[in-house]
Amino acid sequence: MKRILLSLAAAALFGCALSAPAVPIPVNTGFTFVTVPWGLLGYNLSYIFSPPAPAQYSQAIFLDVSGYVNVVNYDPDLGGWDIDPLFSPGDGIIFFNPGGPTTFTPAFSSHASAGVATAPAPSPLFLEQNRYYLRGSPNPVPGAYEDITGAAPNDETALLRFIPGGSAIEPRSPPLYRLYHYKNGVWSPETPQLNALEAVFIIHPFLSVKYTVSGNPARLNLTCPTRAILEEADYPTGPWRNVNPAGSTHSVEFNPQASRSLFYRAKE
Repeated sequence: MKRILLSLAAAALFGCALSAPAVPIPVNTGFTFVTVPWGLLGYNLSYIFSPPAPAQYSQAIFLDVSGYVNVVNYDPDLGGWDIDPLFSPGDGIIFFNPGGPTTFTPAFSSHASAGVATAPAPSPLFLEQNRYYLRGSPNPVPGAYEDITGAAPNDETALLRFIPGGSAIEPRSPPLYRLYHYKNGVWSPETPQLNALEAVFIIHPFLSVKYTVSGNPARLNLTCPTRAILEEADYPTGPWRNVNPAGSTHSVEFNPQASRSLFYRAKE
């Protein structure tokens, strides 16, 4: 894991933030998806999750700029967090709390208080395809997708909300997450409404299998997102087998009169 160096500007910000109002950050036992509230610059992990001090063996899990998972551990006997990375408003952090439910009350320079949104409208985020983003609205009030990204969703966007009480955060799919799909201007099963400072996973395109028919005799050409692997089975319940490496296509002879059926799905 790369160490993230702190800037003098960030250190100076901490000094002026001490008189600002506290923004409560409640965490459950187990995993809680948290968004860093709005501030002038950014804040370190040790600042966001205090006071009080985290429980021993707490963890902070986040995605780096390439979308890879990073895990930072807390042990007061070893001096606190093993590294103390800097976060910006709107960044998402998965906080693992091995102790009882608690509420951290850091003072943020946004001058935000409960029920008052003071952050400016976010600048539109450019979201790369096939990359997960862990983000949330930096305002301490309930929000929507547009409050996170500053723009409408891309077609075939997926948003995943962690279901509190889950014993794991992988895989990123039900039943650990509530899954929302955006297609042709409509969310399903409904438009997601996020809790204050709730972080979510966002990715596009969502997992799907698309097909075209070509040639004579006809062939069925199947494709799925480049991050996924195409699987097939003789029955809709499996067992499933890989038919191609991630990101490639698969072609089968198309015979609508065939007595044997094949079923396909995309899986990460």
